[in-house]
Amino acid sequence: MASNTPDGASGEGPVHNYQALKKILRLAEEIYPLVEPGHKELEYMTEEQSKCTTLIKELQNGNETLKENLKDLELVSVSKEEHTQLKSKYQQLASEAKRRITKQKQRLIYLENLSTGAEQQIELLQQEVSEAMSREEQLNRLLEQKEEELVKAKRVTEEIRLNGINITNTSWNKRRGFDDLAEATNREAELNMQVTKLRKRLTDVENELNETKTRLSRTMGDKLTDNNPAITDLSDKNRPVKLAERYSELYDNEWTDSFEIIHKVYRDERNTVAQLLKILMDVAEFCRTESQKQFKTIRAAIAGENTGDTPLPKPVEKQLRDCRKVMAEKAGYTCTLFKMYMTKLRQSTSSVARDALIVPAYLKEAFTLCWLMCVQDPPVVFDEPPKHGDTLKSELYKSYTRDGTCVDFLVWPALLLHDGGPVLYRGVAQGFMYSLHEVPTSGQSLHRLPDRPERSQESTSGMINHQSTPADGKNADVNTASPFDIPVHGTGGSLKTKPTQSVTSACDTDKSSSGRVSGVPKDAHRSGSEAASGHGTKRSQRPTSHKRPEEPAGRSQTSTPPRKNENHNVDTLPKVRQNSARETDILDITSKDINDFLSLLNKLNYNYAAVQKVMNKSKFDACCKFIKTRYG
Repeated sequence: MASNTPDGASGEGPVHNYQALKKILRLAEEIYPLVEPGHKELEYMTEEQSKCTTLIKELQNGNETLKENLKDLELVSVSKEEHTQLKSKYQQLASEAKRRITKQKQRLIYLENLSTGAEQQIELLQQEVSEAMSREEQLNRLLEQKEEELVKAKRVTEEIRLNGINITNTSWNKRRGFDDLAEATNREAELNMQVTKLRKRLTDVENELNETKTRLSRTMGDKLTDNNPAITDLSDKNRPVKLAERYSELYDNEWTDSFEIIHKVYRDERNTVAQLLKILMDVAEFCRTESQKQFKTIRAAIAGENTGDTPLPKPVEKQLRDCRKVMAEKAGYTCTLFKMYMTKLRQSTSSVARDALIVPAYLKEAFTLCWLMCVQDPPVVFDEPPKHGDTLKSELYKSYTRDGTCVDFLVWPALLLHDGGPVLYRGVAQGFMYSLHEVPTSGQSLHRLPDRPERSQESTSGMINHQSTPADGKNADVNTASPFDIPVHGTGGSLKTKPTQSVTSACDTDKSSSGRVSGVPKDAHRSGSEAASGHGTKRSQRPTSHKRPEEPAGRSQTSTPPRKNENHNVDTLPKVRQNSARETDILDITSKDINDFLSLLNKLNYNYAAVQKVMNKSKFDACCKFIKTRYG
């Protein structure tokens, strides 16, 4: 009959529930490995307790030994002063031994209490797990019984249905078949209700089991992660690794945009970098101070204002730090602190406050990041800023626009997991190389080779740019003023070099002149057609941007980086020819004088007046004349 068709479909539900119960049993068996760490921790505490007991016994034995030694010393005839000294020394040793014994006893008591608490908690969790498993077994047995009854009822219903088809002879047989069918249907409905109830109870037991497993996992996890930065909670979206990623994005995005804005104010790359760094450090200091104030306020609200520096129990202190960490993730609370900081900046008259207000995106992201760093347990911190001249550590800092073994100035601080901890993100610093020779300027020693300052087009008018090749072999593609653009004393102009020509070789000394350099260029006899063909690159405009290292290719800055490791070595000058009256003039200088002249230009930041003061005036003029004659 049609009414019996869904009976078979409804009978598949208990079988499915039975499989679900088996799956829950397997999950219950997985709880036992979670209890194993608790047993290991208990064994560790027992070992610590035995070590403390052994140490106490050793101290007691040492005390007895001291007493015996004191008795032996009393038997010896000594002076009163020696006796007094020995007695005072014994008293000091005895008091120190008592203090250490007391301290070890306190530690032993603390470890015993901690071990007892852990054992009790583990026992409670084990009892809950065993109770849940026993209830699950009972429900499983009951479900199997109901399923058997349901199978029997379905079998009877099927038999009645088959018999009802064949019974067509008498109305009595029909009524009997209908009665049996109705009874079987009612029985099936009752069994379905019982299965529904069992399914609900099974769901309750499953939820309770999951809750117990979650509590056990949370308890074991809290013990492992408490004040241990090496183990992080992967569910925390603001864990230190994620903060390091945001710190990297802050440098790549907001820092770059803010650099362009502040560079318009200072027109100097180093000052711009310094101001951005000061803004970051000011934000970090404000967040650190407010974080300490907030923790003291929360602690005073919980423990009272008269507690002083008395330490709170570790579970209570951890809950306070967790509460503060959760509050830090709330956008509203962070916005309130940011408004306080903005009010402070508006009331300040410092240059840092003024510049911070014109880069709001950089300021807000730096504030949010620094606040999340301060509420970590332990806090994530910046590395101690290196000073000028310190060694540039590659494990802590990347180079900015120039490599070197020493730090010139800091661009972006390194990020540490905690104070003195491992590096989360390497910072950025400008490097430089120390000079092998020190050149005195104004009564002081020159300790480093300064970079050549950037020049505006007005200051470089009348000079042809010289394209140099860095020491790494790559063309910097930056047209900067040549070191040979030297104002010649008495000539009324400047020395000009061909843009594509570089000073290359050392041995172009004229052998017949005993090492003296003659002022004839090697290419003086080029053909007129070659000279007229316009070989050589025209003067190009200074580019207005450059790319920072390790940045995407599309991002650029608004200033030009200094040239890197420019080497004008006169030891590679081409050989000299003497072919005309003008070209046969022998200048009273040697290749060493030319090398010294170019080295001084580099060391003194291309200050020609300072070079003239350091060098002999006649040699200075001779060097200028030589370069003009050779490359003019």
